[in-house]
Amino acid sequence: MNDLGRGIEVNINGNDICLKRNLPSTLSDIKNFYSLISAICQKIRIDNFYRDNENGFQMVNINNISHFIDLDFNDTIKFLKQLYDMDKKYCFPCAISPVYLDKEIIKSFGIENIDNNEQAHNVSFNFEKYLNDKQAVFLKKWYYGHFVFYKKNTNFSYGIMELPLNNNSIIPLNPYNNIFCNKSIDQIYIGLVYENQEFSIKYTDFIKELSERNIEKYDACNIVANINEEFAAHLIELYGIKKDILMSENYDYSNEKNDLASSSDEVLLII
Repeated sequence: MNDLGRGIEVNINGNDICLKRNLPSTLSDIKNFYSLISAICQKIRIDNFYRDNENGFQMVNINNISHFIDLDFNDTIKFLKQLYDMDKKYCFPCAISPVYLDKEIIKSFGIENIDNNEQAHNVSFNFEKYLNDKQAVFLKKWYYGHFVFYKKNTNFSYGIMELPLNNNSIIPLNPYNNIFCNKSIDQIYIGLVYENQEFSIKYTDFIKELSERNIEKYDACNIVANINEEFAAHLIELYGIKKDILMSENYDYSNEKNDLASSSDEVLLII
């Protein structure tokens, strides 16, 4: 398929060219990984490279690359099955953006029924297609929401996720399910620019209003939000706080605690 997967990391360490790829991997990532290794070996005229496995780094020959592809493919299927059995939520850092999976999504790949190589390849195909489809939307200029965190002198910490108007944005249904949002953060807001003014709105109020509209699920932890001018005006009228007031030292944070952190799920980072 050669689609958007988890990507390959390449760096130089002294005289060594180091390549890294996370498991589980898409089959395209696995093939591209070894194709790049083969090209590098041919370019610098060597036949051997060091490959990491359960016994540490071992020198291997490029003529065995087909065997290594099969090994990594099988490891990916085993790892997906382990994640399915653990029944948690998972964050997969990928080539363009993180993608979150859970038991139901992994089940949809066909992981419950693997009796032969064809079924294993079907699981791999579905896994790769899912990661590709989720990331391909950003080639259409979708926006992936991210937080900026602040800490006040009162020991109150908060995060703001700035969102554009009239654009599909990927945001967490519960911000504390985002792998980068620490549960010690006291309050989370979204930020909007409306009529050349910056406003902040509590995340709980935003999600409450959004829930009264049609919510499109993106992955295991995220949804798609598109805020037009009418919805922005509605949110600001009911809940808007001017950003400069929110960030001032005189703002009263005494009633700003929320319970979203306690209702969040455990999310494991898969690298």
